[in-house]
Order: sequence, then C-alpha cells, then structure tokens
Amino acid sequence: LQSTHQNPIEICAKQLKTDEVSVVHIIGSKSVCGNMHSVVKYANEKLGHRCVIIGLPKTTENDMFPVAQTLGSQTVATQSAEYFCNVVAEHNANPRMLIVHEIKGRAGGWLATA
Repeated sequence: LQSTHQNPIEICAKQLKTDEVSVVHIIGSKSVCGNMHSVVKYANEKLGHRCVIIGLPKTTENDMFPVAQTLGSQTVATQSAEYFCNVVAEHNANPRMLIVHEIKGRAGGWLATA
C-alpha cells in the first residue's frame, strides 16, 4: 500500500542511491522508459547520485521514435496475421459465423497495416 505522503519516484531514486546503482538497464515500452527516466533524473538532480539509463525498446506498437523496429513488434504482427488466417479458415467451415478480430495498440493502425 502506498501512503498519500510518499512519492514513488523519490522512493525508487533513494533505493538506487542506497544500492549504489550506477547503470539501469530497461527493457520495455515508452511508458516504462519514461518512468525510469523520471526516477534517474530525480536521483541525479535531487540526490546527487550519478546514474545512467540504457534502454532497449520493446513494444508491440512499434511507436518508439527514432527506433525503426522495436522488439516484439514483428512477432505480434506475424502472430496476429497467422491467427487471422486460422480464423478465416475456421469461418470457411461455417459461413454463418460472425468473426470480430480486434487489433489493439496505442499507435492504432500499425498492426492492422502489418
């Protein structure tokens, strides 16, 4: 549980300093990288603890500029297309079936075009 008086960024930054972490490796989405950037910035500026981030973008939306292709994007595009082919094959066995294939993602449309 989190008290209303606690700042999660401050808590994480203090832990980085306590544990003497100098490099943070991130594998994740835009929000994961952004949140960790806030923590490291706080540690650097407010606590005087030198820490750097090494980020490896991994997101299905493939929306992390300037990275051309993120980890996970090709896999989800390939698997979605394969799934759709299987659903269409199933539909051929029963033409009265209604199929809704929803593709989600923050960038909206990248997976649909893939």
